[in-house]
Amino acid sequence: MSNDSTSQSPHGVPLRGTTGNMRRGNTPFDSLIVRLGEPALRRQVVDPKDLFVAQQLRLLGASYLLMKRIDLRAKMSRSPDPTSDGLRYLLLELPHDSCEIVLHYFMFVSILNQLGRVLVTKYQSPDLVPRYTRIRFFRNKVLEHWDDYSESRPGGEGISQRVGKPPVPLTEKVHLLRDRKDLGDKLVERFAQLGIDIKHVDFSASGQSSTEDYCTDVYVALECIDPSLQNVSDDITNLLLKLGFPLPITDIDQYAGDLVEALGQQQDRPS
Repeated sequence: MSNDSTSQSPHGVPLRGTTGNMRRGNTPFDSLIVRLGEPALRRQVVDPKDLFVAQQLRLLGASYLLMKRIDLRAKMSRSPDPTSDGLRYLLLELPHDSCEIVLHYFMFVSILNQLGRVLVTKYQSPDLVPRYTRIRFFRNKVLEHWDDYSESRPGGEGISQRVGKPPVPLTEKVHLLRDRKDLGDKLVERFAQLGIDIKHVDFSASGQSSTEDYCTDVYVALECIDPSLQNVSDDITNLLLKLGFPLPITDIDQYAGDLVEALGQQQDRPS
């Protein structure tokens, strides 16, 4: 029989009785989650916004741990099971890692989009979610309404992982150098028509959409069209989905730290 016991506080916060060793793992969000949740455990008056933020941070923490546990180097070093069916391996086992990474990253972005939207619309607290307009733009164009611009769902075209970092997906459809050059020239010309010079952006090689330089350069150019990223034309969106749609977050660890810092500073401000 387990010695653990769990009850609920009046605010819906789990209260543990006797517990064993915690096996959850650590995330960059933990200290702020504890800071926001402690008043509820002490039956103090709690700001509903704080409870909402803590809930979203717990979801982000769970998503972060799922991403963090993936080690592409270790997976790639393993040989396929010689007894497995070749067709099953190619269609199910080989794409599984890519699908898992896309799922976790998209989930992370969706939770951030919810957090930013509610903080702005319900609590009139803008600028607490770093890169919120980029996150919303990526969510709307790549996660939700991709079928308005592309014949197939973006994501799963490749994955990228730096040592010790959670992996991120690539969102690009065209890989041949010749085709990429033609599409890149079209995109440069389209921005030039709007008075924006993006000749310095390298569209030639695939895999660029996971790099910080590429993503920053493209988003800065898009924000020259419209800082809110709500009036970017469909033809530009379509070209980016083919060449490499810029990720709003290329370094999950760095972003998590920035988010915690922004939310923590809000907590420190006098009410």
